[in-house]
Amino acid sequence: MTAHVRPEAEPRLDFVVGLPRSGSTWVARALGRHPDIAVFGETSFFGRLFVPPRADGTYGASELERVRCLQRTRGWRETTGDASPSPGGATADAYAALVDVAVGRLTTPVRPAQVLSAISSEVARRERKSRVVEKTPHHVHWLPRLASSYPDARFVVTFRDPYEFAASFLGLGRRLPTRMARALDLPWRHPLVAALFWRSYASAVERALARYPDRTLLVRLEEIRERPRDVLAAVQAFLELPPVDLAGTEGANSSFAGGARSPPDGVTVAWMNAVSGRALRRSGYEQRRANASLPSAALSLLTAPVSVAATAARIPALVPGSPLSYVRRWRLRWAASDSELYGS
Repeated sequence: MTAHVRPEAEPRLDFVVGLPRSGSTWVARALGRHPDIAVFGETSFFGRLFVPPRADGTYGASELERVRCLQRTRGWRETTGDASPSPGGATADAYAALVDVAVGRLTTPVRPAQVLSAISSEVARRERKSRVVEKTPHHVHWLPRLASSYPDARFVVTFRDPYEFAASFLGLGRRLPTRMARALDLPWRHPLVAALFWRSYASAVERALARYPDRTLLVRLEEIRERPRDVLAAVQAFLELPPVDLAGTEGANSSFAGGARSPPDGVTVAWMNAVSGRALRRSGYEQRRANASLPSAALSLLTAPVSVAATAARIPALVPGSPLSYVRRWRLRWAASDSELYGS
């Protein structure tokens, strides 16, 4: 396939966002096979690694250097945990060098969107593509930042059945390489945490679709599994791409690894119903019946506070800067759109 390169134009930048483990990697990797699209991520640029600009909305030299230091640690393979090669075969060192080149061309003052655009333009240049897609699932929480920074951008939003997501989330710890790592990770893998996690993303997805109906396309993992080619055709049409048969991408997602998973147990179903029942029904999913034994339910209730504490303890390691500031921004990020969606 021959790429349609327009080196004189800044490449258009679109985004894949949504619930983790819901097909975002599959969609992004499939798009990377298109002759026009260069795919990279996960930058977390407008999310948990966002560097706040100065009062005038721009970065000076110190803010830009902070961005450079954070972004040069990113890269497709390193941030997705996917063992497949990075787009274009890029290694972590190569991506860091790419960031250095892109940021080094900028002069301050510069706006945050200009920095990500510079990085995406360098990705497109090196892959000889005319357009770029960035994939960071949790950017769905910060979509107003992306939407205002890139007025022409479109967002492919991936999503998943809540119960199957919980089963996937709870099983992730078993993939850790050592027994000690699995033991330390276990307190975080609680059905309550999975339910809270899913509900948070469900709310963000719901608000994205309500606030940006013409700029968002919802892709459910169930549809990917049942009709992968139809999904890819719809995504290409939504992004206004020349249609290409992207066959051969099925199974490229980490959510598909290891074959079929065990269904969620009764305790997991009970927590999901209690925490996210309204949200899952609004999202078009049927509430399942919980068949949890009394001893297992009691044990889950007793361990829930420990799991919540373990989750809180993870935040400082995941977020640069002030964890309290991040949580506050996370809680208030959609405050302006709540009344638009719920009429309150």
